[in-house]
Amino acid sequence: MSCKTLSSTSSSSSGSIRRSCCISPAIPGGSRPSKVTYHLLPKTVLGIIQERGKQGLPLEDVYRQLYNPELYLWAYGRIYSNDGAMTAGSIQETVDRMSLDKIYAIIDDLRHERYRWTPVKRVYIPKKNGATRSL
Repeated sequence: MSCKTLSSTSSSSSGSIRRSCCISPAIPGGSRPSKVTYHLLPKTVLGIIQERGKQGLPLEDVYRQLYNPELYLWAYGRIYSNDGAMTAGSIQETVDRMSLDKIYAIIDDLRHERYRWTPVKRVYIPKKNGATRSL
């Protein structure tokens, strides 16, 4: 089963804001929630974060944005066609192994504080001007 997504548009003083509603049926043995959750669209959320940063305003509940499956789909859409997307990283996975089930599993682990970030080794490469930058 898949997430049924409904979208609506509302107007505010800063323009039109689209909200999405994700209705996820429960899957026996699965991690998808059996409730309706509401999220702002990723471009809207990232735009708000960027504007607050420019204005030097604090951010609250940023971690909660990681519960939005559309944020992961939006990020996937931006990186899947990159040349390096099929290159294995520190955990030997490539972008083509991403799925909705994996996204929901990551969100479930984050929500229940079970997700563990994979540490990466920082490597410095030389620049043309003699300095180095991290890779």
